[in-house]
Amino acid sequence: MTGERQKTEEQVAADTDRRVEGLIRCLSLDQLAGFQPDRRILGQALRHSSYSVENPPADGQAPNLDSNQRLEFLGDAILGYLIALKSYEDQPDAAEGELTKARAALVCEKSLAAAARVMGLGNYLQMGRGIAAAGGASQASVLADAFEALLGALLLCGVTLPALEAFVSDALAASRHLLDNDAEEDYKGKLQALVQKTNSFKLFYDILDEKGPDHRKIFLAAARLNDREIGRGWGNTKQEAQKQAAKLALWRLTTENDQGAAVPAGGGADNGAVGGGRVVASAGAAGD
Repeated sequence: MTGERQKTEEQVAADTDRRVEGLIRCLSLDQLAGFQPDRRILGQALRHSSYSVENPPADGQAPNLDSNQRLEFLGDAILGYLIALKSYEDQPDAAEGELTKARAALVCEKSLAAAARVMGLGNYLQMGRGIAAAGGASQASVLADAFEALLGALLLCGVTLPALEAFVSDALAASRHLLDNDAEEDYKGKLQALVQKTNSFKLFYDILDEKGPDHRKIFLAAARLNDREIGRGWGNTKQEAQKQAAKLALWRLTTENDQGAAVPAGGGADNGAVGGGRVVASAGAAGD
C-alpha cells in the first residue's frame, strides 16, 4: 500500500469522530439510560476489519484487534441473552425447542441486517475500499456483525440491560416489514424477466469468493450480463448470494432505464448451466 493511498492517523481519527457523532445523533444514543459515550469504543464498533487492514493502527496493534470483531463477539452474547430472556418471559407455555426456534429467528443474520438497515447503520461504517466498492454497506453479513458490535459497545458505554432490551426490541420491530417483503421478492426472476425483453443478452451468476468455517460459510456472488458485472451480493448460501446480487443488479438496471440508458449490448443468448462457479440463468432457473 502506498503512502498516498493510506490515510494518516489524523485523517482516520477525524473520520471516526465524524461517524460516531453522526451515529449518536441519528439513533439518539445519548437518550439511553446509563449511556456514557466512549468514542474510542463506539468508533471501533463501526470499523470493519478490511478498514483496519488498509489503515493499520499506529500503535502496532493487530488489525483484527482494532476492528469491530471483538465487540461483535460481546454483542452476540448480549443479544442471545436478551432474546432468550424475552422469549422465556413472553412464552410461558413454550417448550425448550420452541424457545430455541423463536430465538434463532430473531438473532439470525437477515433479522439483524434488516434492523441495521432501518437504523441506517451502514452509513456510518468504516470499510476498506474493495468491500466498500462491492456494496459492503448493504451486505447482510457486514450489517449484522455491525449491529452486534454496536450492542457490545453500548454495554461498555454503560447502557443498562433494560435500556438495551428496549433498544433491540424497537430495532427488530421497526424492521420486520423488510423481512416480510424480502422473503416474498423473487429478485432473480424479476431480473431475468427484464433481461428477456431483449434477445441480445445472457444473464449468469458467478461465485467469486467464499469465507468462513464450514458451519458458518458465506458466499460472494456476481450477476453478469455477458461480460458486464451488474451486481454483487453476499449470502449464507450460494442461492442467497445470487439473490442479493440480482437485487442490486435489478436496482441498477431499473435506474439506468429510468434515465434513458439502454442495457449494454452483448453476445448471444445461450441458456443453460456451465461448469465451475458459473450458472447461466434461463426462464426456468431464474427463481431458484
